[in-house]
Amino acid sequence: MIGAWLRAQVPAPAAGTRRVIAVDGKTLRGSRTRDTVARHVFAAADQPLL
Repeated sequence: MIGAWLRAQVPAPAAGTRRVIAVDGKTLRGSRTRDTVARHVFAAADQPLL
């Protein structure tokens, strides 16, 4: 599901190049309580390779 969303956000790579998307996720310490689940953050960086 996330992969499909990322592909829709980034244009196709130019001829002769490849596209790499670096992803990272974290769970925010202290964000969970008795009544709520922990908060998560997600980052993706588009990195064209020549």
